[in-house]
Amino acid sequence: MKKLVVIVAIVGVMGLGAQVPGPWRQAATDGPNDYLKADSTFNQFVRDMCVGSDLDQDGKPEIIMTDYKDGGRIHVFEVVGNDSIQEVWTFQGGTGNPTSQPARSVTVGDLDGDGKGEIIVAMTGDSGDTLDTHVGLWVFEWDGNVGSDTYGINGLPSERYIDFLREADGTLPDRVRAEDIAVGDFDGDGTEEVLWVNNASTTFDNAYIFSISGDIGTGFTAPIVEKVFRRTDYGFGGSTNGAYGPMDLDGDGHPEGVIGVWNRGAFAIFESEAPDSYALKYYVEGLDSSDLFPCNKLSAIYDYDHDGRDEFFFSGEYPGSYSPYYASGIYIVNVDGNDIDPSTVSIDTLHIDNSTFGLDGFSVGDVDNDGQFEIYALFSINRIAVSAEYHGGDVGDTLSYNVEPILPDVFFYAETTIVGTDTVLYYYQPSIVIKPGDDLDHDGYKEVVFEVYEGVSNSNYPYQPWDTGFLRVAEYTATGVNEWTVLPPKGSKPVFNSVTPNPLKNFATISFTLPSRDDVTINVYDASGRLVKSLFNGTMDDGRHTVRWDGTDLRGMKVSNGVYILRLEASTGTAVKKVLVLR
Repeated sequence: MKKLVVIVAIVGVMGLGAQVPGPWRQAATDGPNDYLKADSTFNQFVRDMCVGSDLDQDGKPEIIMTDYKDGGRIHVFEVVGNDSIQEVWTFQGGTGNPTSQPARSVTVGDLDGDGKGEIIVAMTGDSGDTLDTHVGLWVFEWDGNVGSDTYGINGLPSERYIDFLREADGTLPDRVRAEDIAVGDFDGDGTEEVLWVNNASTTFDNAYIFSISGDIGTGFTAPIVEKVFRRTDYGFGGSTNGAYGPMDLDGDGHPEGVIGVWNRGAFAIFESEAPDSYALKYYVEGLDSSDLFPCNKLSAIYDYDHDGRDEFFFSGEYPGSYSPYYASGIYIVNVDGNDIDPSTVSIDTLHIDNSTFGLDGFSVGDVDNDGQFEIYALFSINRIAVSAEYHGGDVGDTLSYNVEPILPDVFFYAETTIVGTDTVLYYYQPSIVIKPGDDLDHDGYKEVVFEVYEGVSNSNYPYQPWDTGFLRVAEYTATGVNEWTVLPPKGSKPVFNSVTPNPLKNFATISFTLPSRDDVTINVYDASGRLVKSLFNGTMDDGRHTVRWDGTDLRGMKVSNGVYILRLEASTGTAVKKVLVLR
């Protein structure tokens, strides 16, 4: 194994020149070797994330996220001390949903207004799948016991909703698919609504605003549809795809929402006129030269000029192919007036070199508390997370921003393995969602939360991105960034994550997770139980680790073809996994 330093150039991000990295670098007390092991038991590709809720009302903020594994999973992490979080609840999915990417947008709210918060998730499926056990809006309500970390009923959703999509003749859309949902009081009536933006065939490419009647968890609730914005009625030039809000762009006290449209950078703004009444106020398309789809991981609501009116930051992502199909800009929407119409809406474009960088996700905040906003962005082509801080002037001018990498050591590390004549490079890649935190651990410093996953350069050695994600929490301080510890869930046991490749030909990389620092032995046995090879015997920290087996025995001789048993023993438990040798 050979370690390489991957130099990630900052030149060209959003059209800017090179910037000298500053306090977003890792603090000296937390060395780069920490990145060679992932200290999270989560280890999955994050699809969506919300940061800063406290649903169980115990004073400990939460990070809630979704991933695609096992029919769609939901995870709740809770702050458990200074600079540390721990997974406290997981919905394991296993619904039989035929799509590989079911659990998408996640947010929180209190749809029935009973003071018991809910985890609210868009579960989406393939064409023709209209079973509410697979798709629709799933709601997991907190059980009402302070600090219980318990959501749903017996590990399942408290309620599932799909009838809000049903037409007057009883038909459901040919596909129930929402890239995003947004939850909030969109009409100012004191009751929260859901904005669900469906992506199906043209007839069902619609945005639905609905509320819930009844008490969630009793089985006697129903969705009340307040408005449907139909693509065919309003002339949207592409599929409806993104849901954002509520916000107040014109400062008149009437909330607005935004519908993202798949048409070269397009969106529509609607505003409430009265309870349960909404009007479309503005529509624009063609902001980008590429036909990109909008998602909430590429948007933000933030009053950057502190005028009491929200601004909307909007972009798009590639539709399945890489450069040049990434967005070429972040579009900043500003309303200058007491109403929303083409004369009051202005859109600034913050240009991005989409052939070099590839914007995969961004958000907006002020983590360093200096009164100037920052755009936190993930660029997948050049593999980097950055903070672009506005320092005054034209918000659409790239010279108005200072750009620094966030935790660059994460992406500097890579390792190569020579397998026969193949050279395989493993590295960390930024994921698709990044969010600011508002001092989650109450120590006076704010955070940025994002995720990386393992990439590989050689197609002969594929990886599954939703099996290799590592959660990162970077806390900004005056002297550098502290990276948080992600603790394993309480009561966890050691587990083998993967053996790659399996069958083994020349070598196998064995990934495993320890719930705590422990004395560990890892041995290989043959089918009869005879010891073949000792791979490790010593002490390891908690978290994710790897060892390698080159397919040899205690004497260094290659073993014969067949099934072998990996056995990991620690004080917290034992893990066993089979590996096949086939040369």
